[in-house]
Amino acid sequence: PDNPTYDDGYYIPKRLSRNISACILHRPDEHGRALRARDAVQNRETRFLPAKLDFPCSMYIYGDEVALVWTTDHVVGLAVRGGPLVTLMRAMFELYWKAAAPNKPRSPTRKKRP
Repeated sequence: PDNPTYDDGYYIPKRLSRNISACILHRPDEHGRALRARDAVQNRETRFLPAKLDFPCSMYIYGDEVALVWTTDHVVGLAVRGGPLVTLMRAMFELYWKAAAPNKPRSPTRKKRP
């Protein structure tokens, strides 16, 4: 949300042009719900973290690389290529992904019987 021009103007179109799907874990807040609402058109699945499994920064995993980005007074980033830290971060993401609730389709509204 800090830089919508980057995501909407560059990152998402570039990812879509390369046919790369995305899996996002996010807090169940307004921004997370807005992301999930656009999943179908942005080749993505967004899941919400349970309250007890918060993650204080953004993590990007692609191939054998992991990037962590967070904002305090300024933006800080760390990129790691290969090795045990990438393996650990990938495993952590998979655990969080399995713990997060998948997007459930809404059931049709039923009329009450008299």
